[in-house]
Amino acid sequence: MKKPISHSKAALKYAKDVVSGKIDACKWVKLACKRHLDDLKRAGKRGFPFVFDEKKANKVCNFVEQMPHVKGKWAKRKENISLGAWQQFFLSSVFGWVYKDGYKIRSEGKSEDMSGFRRFRVVYLAVPRKNAKSTMTAAVGNYMLTEDGEEGAEVYSGATTEKQGRIIFDIAKSMTKKSPDYVEHYGIEIGANNLSVLKTSSKFESVCAIADSNEGLNPHFGALDELHAHRTRDMHDVFELGMGSRQQPILWEITTSGDDLAGICYEQHTYTTRLLEGAIKDERFFGLIYCADEKDDWRKPSTWRKANPNYGVSVSIEDMKSLALRARKSAATLRSFKNRRLNLWLGSDTSWMNLIAWDNCKTNLPPLKSISGRECWLGLDLATKVDIASVMALVANDLGGLDLYERHFCPQEKILDETSIHTKTYAAWAMDGHLHTTPGNVIDFAVVKDFVIDLNDRLNIKQCAFDPWQAMQLSTELESEHNITMVEIKPTVQNFSGPMKEVEAMVIKGDIRHTGNPVTKWMIANTVCKLDYKDNIYPRKILNKPENKIDGVVAAIMAMNRYMDREEEESIYATRGLLTV
Repeated sequence: MKKPISHSKAALKYAKDVVSGKIDACKWVKLACKRHLDDLKRAGKRGFPFVFDEKKANKVCNFVEQMPHVKGKWAKRKENISLGAWQQFFLSSVFGWVYKDGYKIRSEGKSEDMSGFRRFRVVYLAVPRKNAKSTMTAAVGNYMLTEDGEEGAEVYSGATTEKQGRIIFDIAKSMTKKSPDYVEHYGIEIGANNLSVLKTSSKFESVCAIADSNEGLNPHFGALDELHAHRTRDMHDVFELGMGSRQQPILWEITTSGDDLAGICYEQHTYTTRLLEGAIKDERFFGLIYCADEKDDWRKPSTWRKANPNYGVSVSIEDMKSLALRARKSAATLRSFKNRRLNLWLGSDTSWMNLIAWDNCKTNLPPLKSISGRECWLGLDLATKVDIASVMALVANDLGGLDLYERHFCPQEKILDETSIHTKTYAAWAMDGHLHTTPGNVIDFAVVKDFVIDLNDRLNIKQCAFDPWQAMQLSTELESEHNITMVEIKPTVQNFSGPMKEVEAMVIKGDIRHTGNPVTKWMIANTVCKLDYKDNIYPRKILNKPENKIDGVVAAIMAMNRYMDREEEESIYATRGLLTV
């Protein structure tokens, strides 16, 4: 008798091979694998209530491999699904991580035992076309209908149209029809538009994006197919809100990249990338993105293989060659090839800072009060008085590089505003000393001024850059009263592109050291590059949403602008008033 495969061990090997470089993978897959390996090291320890259950990981994989293929050559040969290493990693991660025994959640005076329940509630998988994501999802849907132990399970496949919504359901239905033993064992009733299990009062159906008619849904498993095609977030919200009474539901999102940068898919894509980079923390969200890296050559087969985990299996090598050849001759085909076959977002701004490189620059810098006389270049971004304003100081160090010191200011009432999505985060940062509050509902610029004056008393401030919006009076006072050379930096591509590139380059080389302030890292993660045809870059808020603050980044770029201009004769500045660049 053939020994059962340990899918969880295959998943572990895959994760290790990806992280070590033995398997070539994109940045996001590497980070997802690293997250899994890091979590295994802290499993069950204080502050991390999750453990990895190999039996549960193997169980779902074994179930999926009992489902038959229903399309193509494998169906003709009457073969069952055979999971690849990437699919074993994906399914093992989603289903293997559970709450440790004895862990309880307390809410509103009640205690709920979470022992053994699944960790992940939201699952996001982005992979190019033809990588069998719908087939795998259909098999998982059948698992959630029959084998997950949920009474009254409601399993749905949802999409923007009835035709798209039925794709996953119809595959699951065909699998069921071709599996008589499975039907008999669970007592499955096969209807035209649903699968049902009378014994557990469970059902599997497809739904389309008519949100008003779906308000009564209570999904145990809600699969959103081709999330990039959802122009509104209605289906996503209906599924997510409807899962509230379930103990271990899954909102399952599968997609290829698209072009709607204001839609729910790009929002989830961005959330995944920020989570994997460590900019945000969410222990209940699992994300995996297969794509080409930004600097990969789209013409190379190695890039095709990296982006397509089923390359050579369900993804035809000859088909990829043919499409790539056509893409060389047609801009429209190239656009489609990059989007559908390499899973690259169309029209998106490029990412700016590598957060791993940023983290590598973190060190225990001496406190500001202990250093004196060092050359320093400042940047002030005081564009808002009702949220966060930032002062960023680039201080020369003995290694020939720069030390970054920052001070972020926020009105006290901002962290008490229950309507703000950042209230709890701001409050935690303030408590830890990373965000400095001033009394009232607007920032007291007198506090900002005092901080700059204190810096001027202990450091040799060469120049201080500022954006004139909100800061003109403060700048005039600092120059006239304290002899600080103030330079107005207009927010233009000409002023920002070079310094923005220089900050990134120095971080990659390790020439900028910092203390790891989480407010600064959050702002860096919020920053993307707007790229023009001359390869100039300009900072923008990710998703272009006002709540994604980048004030500290802007201030640091302005400070770098002055640092890069340091070779100009200081005597020239002594003869000028406020300067404008």
